[in-house]
Amino acid sequence: MMGNAFYPDEWLDSAYDIPYEQFYQKGMRGIIFDIDNTLVPHGAPADERAVQLFERLRAIGFHTCLLSNNKEARVAPFAGQVGSDYIYKGRKPKRSGYRQAMRRMGSARRCLSGISSLRMCTGRGGQASIRFL
Repeated sequence: MMGNAFYPDEWLDSAYDIPYEQFYQKGMRGIIFDIDNTLVPHGAPADERAVQLFERLRAIGFHTCLLSNNKEARVAPFAGQVGSDYIYKGRKPKRSGYRQAMRRMGSARRCLSGISSLRMCTGRGGQASIRFL
């Protein structure tokens, strides 16, 4: 069910605990991630856990895009470490950044925004929130 665009459809403990295979089986093909306080603590580089997650997502068949309000100097190195497309200065929560990310991934309207729509973004208390686009 699609709710208010500023509220997640579902809360999870971590972006690392999401059953991505189930979402792929439901026809979702793209995931939009925030970086800071979603995949790693604020300002931290990609760690082995993040690298392995993106390798797993590619093996499943997902396209990914990092969408951050941060500057390119922060986002580009992280994207290189995990092997993902990226958008910096994404102007979240405006829709334009999400639409741009979906175009980059070649995704149709149905996308997991994770961590924040298939944006899986961490929200309150270090949890992951999922919005379905």
